[in-house]
Amino acid sequence: MHPTPGVGHDNQVFRRSHGSVVIGADSRAALDDLLHSEQVAGRVADQHTVLTAVHASTMERTVPVIRV
Repeated sequence: MHPTPGVGHDNQVFRRSHGSVVIGADSRAALDDLLHSEQVAGRVADQHTVLTAVHASTMERTVPVIRV
């Protein structure tokens, strides 16, 4: 757990779920176009009905790693 003062992390088991969405784009402008599209804007407007927290970060570079 990450320290987040004033935020409880003791939710009941049936209310705990975590997920990740990774979005890639060729440029920041392309990502902005996607995020401002009608389809995504509708989901963003409704996210408060199903999410308690959203965290975003920018990655300059990612490297796929496969370990066997």
